[in-house]
Amino acid sequence: MDFWSRIEKLIISMNELGGRIGWVIILYLMSFGLYDVIMRYLFDNPSLWIWETLQFGMVTLACVAGGYAFLHGHFVKLDVFYMHFSPRLKALLDIVTFCFTLLYCSVLIWKGIEFAHMAWIIRERTPSAIPLPLYPLKSLIPVAAFILLLAAVRKFIYDIKIIRQGR
Repeated sequence: MDFWSRIEKLIISMNELGGRIGWVIILYLMSFGLYDVIMRYLFDNPSLWIWETLQFGMVTLACVAGGYAFLHGHFVKLDVFYMHFSPRLKALLDIVTFCFTLLYCSVLIWKGIEFAHMAWIIRERTPSAIPLPLYPLKSLIPVAAFILLLAAVRKFIYDIKIIRQGR
């Protein structure tokens, strides 16, 4: 197994792990979201902590699920046109859109590191009845963007191979 194959396997494993974590988060969101609605509207006894943790869960889900969705080709495309293109043209268009993905992930990593660093310095917490720490959550954003970027680089290399091979 060559070096690139091992790197590719690591990228796939990280994104698959994100998908599995996302599955658990979805179960949490559904279960506790339903519990909170029942407690709030049927028993007039809302919780103070569930809403905050649901928001944390949704942000975490967006972070871990991005790379997984990208890996499996579930990002939004204009399939009306795209599905009729040849593999080479699809690869060429994916290479062009990789530039935008690279820009997006780079800014997300750069600014995410800045915001996470500041959150750790001031030990940022939610401004609510139960002040949950925000700094671990803000630290997840640049990490998730980097993992998404790795998946995009993997796809970019794959697209270059398709163009070079002609199929």
